[in-house]
Amino acid sequence: MAVPLIVFPIGVTALLVAGEHLKASRSRWTLLASKYPGGKDPELEWNRSPGLIFEYREGNTIYRTAYSRARSRGQSYGVLDWVWERLFPQAQVAVSPDGLHIKRRPWNYKHPPLRIPWKQIVGIKTMTATEYAGGALSRQTGIAADKIKVPKLLSAIADRGGPALACVTLASPKMTITLPAEAVADASDYLTLPAAPSPPVPAAVAASQAAEPRRTAARTSGPMDKLNAPPQPTRQPAPQPAVPPPRANPLEHLLPAGSADGMALLKELTSALIAFTPQKFAVICCTIKKGTENGRRALFYDIQCPQFPDEGTTVVDERVHKAATRLVQQMAPGDSSFPGISIRMERQNPDNKWRSRVKLLAA
Repeated sequence: MAVPLIVFPIGVTALLVAGEHLKASRSRWTLLASKYPGGKDPELEWNRSPGLIFEYREGNTIYRTAYSRARSRGQSYGVLDWVWERLFPQAQVAVSPDGLHIKRRPWNYKHPPLRIPWKQIVGIKTMTATEYAGGALSRQTGIAADKIKVPKLLSAIADRGGPALACVTLASPKMTITLPAEAVADASDYLTLPAAPSPPVPAAVAASQAAEPRRTAARTSGPMDKLNAPPQPTRQPAPQPAVPPPRANPLEHLLPAGSADGMALLKELTSALIAFTPQKFAVICCTIKKGTENGRRALFYDIQCPQFPDEGTTVVDERVHKAATRLVQQMAPGDSSFPGISIRMERQNPDNKWRSRVKLLAA
């Protein structure tokens, strides 16, 4: 009887140690700890995270490792589960000017604390539980996310039962870490967005500018050529038709004086909206307003299509949010008031070009 009493705890301990090593390697936590080691900072405000999901791609295979308390199939979430997650959360998350901090429980010895600098974070995308599940299924099966339909009742139950999620995309190594959105609610204060790209110069204009010095040199003649050249008859310039004045820029009154890249910012936003919405949308109506969420300044979106009124959304992807943020910062720098803007885009047939109209909302 004494032998089983000794072998059983040794076997359980061996399984726990092996699982700790395997999970740290499979989730790339070991690699992250070597690149972004964290330290002890007593001034950090830690937020409980009941679970974490690490996802990355190697070749055609997607690896996903989830840190969560496993429950048997059919077992409901009860009071004991809530108490357990409060006392022993899977991880704790904090944000600071230095970066994103993540640490696990003391006995997870293969998971040392992490401190990921903001410059290594490409972006943070907030989504509901249904949107995350649809995106994960799309990545696994290759089916477009807009073609995965979830019944509204099931989606409402899932979104109400689970918290909003935030997908943190890293630059090196290329991977995403998914955690509760409320744990990184203050990340917008430190995450810097990339500068707006300069509008490209058309090839014809660039070639014309490059050839201009050569044409000037060809027209220039020396002083002896002027003395020996025969007199040329004076030619009166042909009358030119009156050129109508250029049309006023509809966005000029919305942008501050001296703004040269306002139209480039608006063009990037409209391009992002076209790429984000389903291809079948021939009309895109987008409203952007500024407000507060959880005590922090935030942008609120409402994207609709008159032909498909049930497929509107208030959640956008990372590209749309970045473009809208840069445009709003240009229109209302600092703490300036921003009542909101309305953008309506219509696809023109048969050339499929888009016509945009921008309107400033009433304050």
